[in-house]
Amino acid sequence: MAIRLPHFQIPPAWQRFWHWWTQQLSYFVPTSVKKLFAQQSRRYLTFPAPEKVQTWHFSETREIIPDGEIQLDKITLESDSNGNGPQNQIPTILLLTPGQYLLRTLKLPAAAEENLHQVVAFELDKQTPFEAGQVYFAERLINRQPQGKKITVQVVLVRKEFLDDKISLLRAANIQPDAVDVAKFEGEQPVPLGFDLLPSQWQVTKNRRQKIINGVLTALLLALIVTALALPILHQKKVIADLEKQISQVRTKAKQANELKQQVEQLKEESRFAATKKQAKPALIQVIEDLSQRIPKDTWLTGFQYQKGQLRIDGRSPAASKLIELLEDSPYLKNLHFISPITQDRNTGLERFRISMEVSNEAAKNATH
Repeated sequence: MAIRLPHFQIPPAWQRFWHWWTQQLSYFVPTSVKKLFAQQSRRYLTFPAPEKVQTWHFSETREIIPDGEIQLDKITLESDSNGNGPQNQIPTILLLTPGQYLLRTLKLPAAAEENLHQVVAFELDKQTPFEAGQVYFAERLINRQPQGKKITVQVVLVRKEFLDDKISLLRAANIQPDAVDVAKFEGEQPVPLGFDLLPSQWQVTKNRRQKIINGVLTALLLALIVTALALPILHQKKVIADLEKQISQVRTKAKQANELKQQVEQLKEESRFAATKKQAKPALIQVIEDLSQRIPKDTWLTGFQYQKGQLRIDGRSPAASKLIELLEDSPYLKNLHFISPITQDRNTGLERFRISMEVSNEAAKNATH
């Protein structure tokens, strides 16, 4: 069963910087401490031919450079090149080169991320010439679409019989791979892609000392990363808090100014409304005075009703039909009309009338203009 990989991989440029930085710091580390951490160097192995192994190591610039080719049936790895004990103390990584593995990029629904390994196993026979039982494979997420509907997954696989055969050859030569990765070549230098295809049945439990060292180094690295990420964030939070406080103060003052402005506008509106109302309707005493001057002296009013700008008068006149013509010249009255037929009073011989009209303030408007 293949080992499932974590989704995060440190970019090669960061790796090179990390190696350079640690190399510079190593000048200040005592020799005894350097020996303690000496086992953290790495050895890479490739198979350029079925029975030949090419060994590689890190240079001072942390680039992978070749040591040379060796014949497996003649190799004896009792100690490393510096005579520091068994070579198996140095982590050894088997690199599969192009032609020995298959690399595929799959696009899957976003929901597949929760059970990515199982989904990839199900898709292998559709996307590759192999079924899940014929290969060791590992996958990693490399991209999510902004809408969150699709994910892009990179899958590497190698035939089980091929990898089992290579690991058996190495173990027969007293070499225990700690990991199996795949590599591409940039020029003549292999570049590991960061997968781990080492099957569980070929894994060897690390010694207690190495576990402790790896745990301490991992904890220190995580602490440095968290500190490097947290400090800018904390500083930005403080800046944002100060800005929000200033904005809140400005917002309060702006709100108060806006409320005052609304109050002023409301007062202006009420003032304009009162003035408009006053101009729209004349004083009733003015209307009555104007009516008394225009109605003939032989005409009597028996009813006077004013409501919501509408005036109605009832009365008797010897010539009621001429009243509308007399009242139409009034600047306060308009839309005059009889609201009932003119009838004659038998007792007095006068004509009974009922007239409705609309009261306006045309006189005041004309005076304003």
